[in-house]
Amino acid sequence: MHLPLGVPDEVLLAYSKDALLRILRLGITMPFVGALVRFRANSIPHRAQPDDLEAASDLTVVEATSYFGTLKRVYTVQGWAGLYQGIVPSIAEVVLDFIMFILSIRLASLTPSVQILPFHLRNLWGLVPFILLYLLFAAVPVALHVIRVRSIVTRYRLRTLNLGTALRVLLSSAERRNPLRLYRLPGVVFATILSFVILTTTTLGCFIFFPASTRPGTGLGQTHIAYPLGIVAVLTVLLTPLDVMRVRLSLQRAGETPATQPLETAVVPEPMESKPETEESPLLAHNVEQEVIQAGTGTEQPPYTSLRDCARKILEEEGGGALYRGWWITALILFPMFSSLWI
Repeated sequence: MHLPLGVPDEVLLAYSKDALLRILRLGITMPFVGALVRFRANSIPHRAQPDDLEAASDLTVVEATSYFGTLKRVYTVQGWAGLYQGIVPSIAEVVLDFIMFILSIRLASLTPSVQILPFHLRNLWGLVPFILLYLLFAAVPVALHVIRVRSIVTRYRLRTLNLGTALRVLLSSAERRNPLRLYRLPGVVFATILSFVILTTTTLGCFIFFPASTRPGTGLGQTHIAYPLGIVAVLTVLLTPLDVMRVRLSLQRAGETPATQPLETAVVPEPMESKPETEESPLLAHNVEQEVIQAGTGTEQPPYTSLRDCARKILEEEGGGALYRGWWITALILFPMFSSLWI
């Protein structure tokens, strides 16, 4: 059966299978992705004194100072349900990516070729619609990213079929009235576009400066392995701080001041009817006595006003290491992408 999408059937089938596999893989990767988001969201200011850390009965600061410590704490406090928080927005991101891919293919088929370009650059012209489309609709992935981060960090159990309650937990009243305010969160859209431009420019540069004819055809040799390792090292240095700051900035709820913003930013709902939490209640806390992490900028600090301000405050409050939390995970994700060019 041929679908009138302007996309070859074999391409549509291949990408559909890829999207389905990505969704299925979330069953394995979601706990690790969630731990990474929480690890990067955890705020540990230098001003916290050792005595305070020892006196903390929940051991939030102590146990969440490493990636695997965070993973262990999530399971201890929230169990398996906590490990899979954020899986619904993650599936939605895969579906959105599939839709954008179809639109990009359709747009590329309508783009005329440019004969004045050198021969080895003509095929790259077909990538222009992909880049323009992703930049044009950057706000859509950003909104889902914000919701995914907040749904992972929240201490509440969000039921998939209770969308109204979930939105009350994840979005401020101002954001629910005007969802476009998610796109105006300081620095989030800019960090997303900047990450995409860095990654795309690097990929195109590999195709331009390292044509297929210059690459070995049988695996990675001792000489050529330096190329992907160097590229991955540079990208890790550039992209990891952007990923950390995107998480921190996504936790700030629009329309709230530091005085009204709770310690666990973006995850505490507005006051609900005063009644005890039972299994029949629409909203349950995983553990009302313990927090998994200390998220957000806290109540004593002003919110981040920009990407630059976020970087400055993290450096001042937590040191440069906080900007590179989970850097090795970023490197592990990037290495297969670029090593495949030399295989």
